[in-house]
Amino acid sequence: MKAMRLYAKNDLRMEDLPIPTCGPGHVLIKTLFCGVCGSDPPRVLDGAVRISPAALGHEFSAEVVEVGEGVTSVKPGDLVCCVPLIVCNVCPNCLDGNFGQCVKSRFIGASFPDIGGFHEYNVLPEQNVLKLPEGIDPLAAAFTEPASVAMHSLLLIGYQPHEDLAIVGMGGIGQLVLQCARAMGAGRIFAFDIVDERLETAKKMGATACFNTGDAGFMDEFLGMTAGLGSPQVIEAVGYEETIHIAINLAKVNGKVGLIGTMHKPVTLPPSLFYGTFSRRQLWLRGVWMSYSKGYPGAPWRMASQYLADGRINIKPLLFEVATIEDAYKAIAQFGVPGAVKGKIVIKI
Repeated sequence: MKAMRLYAKNDLRMEDLPIPTCGPGHVLIKTLFCGVCGSDPPRVLDGAVRISPAALGHEFSAEVVEVGEGVTSVKPGDLVCCVPLIVCNVCPNCLDGNFGQCVKSRFIGASFPDIGGFHEYNVLPEQNVLKLPEGIDPLAAAFTEPASVAMHSLLLIGYQPHEDLAIVGMGGIGQLVLQCARAMGAGRIFAFDIVDERLETAKKMGATACFNTGDAGFMDEFLGMTAGLGSPQVIEAVGYEETIHIAINLAKVNGKVGLIGTMHKPVTLPPSLFYGTFSRRQLWLRGVWMSYSKGYPGAPWRMASQYLADGRINIKPLLFEVATIEDAYKAIAQFGVPGAVKGKIVIKI
């Protein structure tokens, strides 16, 4: 089978490996499409992996080829997606339904040399394949994992239909948050970014109003639309100090701010923001980690897959390129050029 594995920085190799054997409690799947996550380019371009070789890819759809003894949730021919977090099911966090915090977890696409979405075939535990709703497109199915992250953020902050929502950062995850909120029956959705092209996409996807954070007066314009109060719910999907400051300033009294963005640099809150805004408004700040909850993999996965199946999540405006597995390195290398990648890259396996 074809398998693309990373050996070192910029050393992504196509190899011919044996098709893995399916044992009891496991499922043999044939990969169809695998999305390139924002965490993948640093692995390839900076060598940010702990093992060599490393199998990459965790956002993938697949077809069931064979099931092992005892498997009942899927059958050959079913369309599934990979649930990439391998959990122990017995630690206190797993028993409480907090699977994302499993003390023994391992992650497909980063922690294994032989399991990943850039492989033509994979054998996974039954728990790590999710049967998808009828009618879902295999390409759209590869968006289930990132869409589940977006969905998880909304559920964690207790988002309720018809409430206003502000989203800071309209990259891929921000756009999926917008579409999930709209599918839930959102009130007004306010989108914030510094790139006009992303804001234009957000407007097409149903944002009530869009604000370029590089424009002077954007905050006053937003507050003018909320009677000076702000939004009861805010999602930050960037991870920069500046965008976290913006998210806090957008929240109304007793508002909730969910942080999805991955931070790579220190974030500080000046006293005027901490005491004058965060404390004075009695805001809730909620961390968001992956997308797992009770009923593994949880409601975020099932809701996201249903929204993808029935079209309430539209991937077309988010898709930048579909590349072949042979061109995987060439596709990922584009992330090394600032501004070159303007959406989701998906690898067709």
